[in-house]
Amino acid sequence: MKKIIVIAVLVLIDILNGLSVTPPETLESLFLDIRENVRGVNKEYKDVISNYFQRLETLNQELEVKGKSSDELLNILIEKDLIKDAISSETLKYNFKLVKIRYKKGLDLIKLLYEKILDLDHHFTALNTYQNISNISNPNSYPEFLKSKEQLTKNLTNKSTIKIPDILKSNIYVSLATTVVSAFIGSGKKAQRTEDMKKISCILDFTALMHSDLNIIYYETEFLKDNNITMKTNIIKLFGEYTKPIKYRVGLSECRNTDDWDSVDEHLEEFLVRLEKLSKNATGSPEYRKAIKAISNIEFSLDRVLNFLNKYSSFVDQGSKYYNKFYKIINNYKNLDKCSSKLPIQYDELKQDIKLSIQKFKTAYDIGELKGTGLRDLVYGNPEAY
Repeated sequence: MKKIIVIAVLVLIDILNGLSVTPPETLESLFLDIRENVRGVNKEYKDVISNYFQRLETLNQELEVKGKSSDELLNILIEKDLIKDAISSETLKYNFKLVKIRYKKGLDLIKLLYEKILDLDHHFTALNTYQNISNISNPNSYPEFLKSKEQLTKNLTNKSTIKIPDILKSNIYVSLATTVVSAFIGSGKKAQRTEDMKKISCILDFTALMHSDLNIIYYETEFLKDNNITMKTNIIKLFGEYTKPIKYRVGLSECRNTDDWDSVDEHLEEFLVRLEKLSKNATGSPEYRKAIKAISNIEFSLDRVLNFLNKYSSFVDQGSKYYNKFYKIINNYKNLDKCSSKLPIQYDELKQDIKLSIQKFKTAYDIGELKGTGLRDLVYGNPEAY
């Protein structure tokens, strides 16, 4: 067993240079790269193993032939044992090659997801959602409303000794209510009050009907933005855990900013050299057990990446549903055909922001087929998962 472990470690070191250190640029290319690598390793293994099993079948048939001498039978049995050892060795080599592919592609997957999360971060930062919603949902943001409101409330003030407190003057609902009331019972000419009311009727209608819905867009956009910040924090932590077995201590952000990916590969090489030395110790020794544990850490570390991938997928799916809901909300104003000319440019800008976000979540951020159990099956040795 010890000999087989040593052989496998040496093989793992040999294949280090066999994999490209240049990561795929898209999730689709990563998927194709994983499939190509796994298929190649599977084919190589099956070709070698099938030859061994064919030879074992032949030897089993020879054992059934009567009249063979003791030496001949002994030679057949010895060859069978050698073939079984070879099969074990090839199986271990195969598993180590898959381990290597998993680790490298897991690292590539982290890099790609981090770029997508950073892009989402920039996207949320660039959106003028708060400013646009603030401008279109508050009637006090409309110059014509303020002008008409001032005149109408002035007429009301002339008839009443009650003054609106300053703290309420900027309140949306108070502004709407006092303006409407002023139009009906204020002083001044009725025709002028009617004309003033007509000028701001669309503003009153839109802000009264859409204020709550627009707030939903704002707060749920902030919710998505905060979730993306959490995703960013979690993937940075994941990278630290993922590279811990190879003793790479630089954080993900610094690694990316300084383009230190070659150093990650160097640490992996050094890790394998240390693993080779540990595996040469006696079976059962603390050093030998440490080698086996290190191999297990490498082999199962991809599970964390796949779990994060599923969380990212759920987040993108949630974002896509939210923005499609936002688009329905923003287009749900029933008097748009009558009042479109009265609405500010920020209304169209908000619609464009939402449409852009829908498209981005559909294409730039969606991981499509590269998720779930299919990817898990693929990287764990089944290239026909898709």
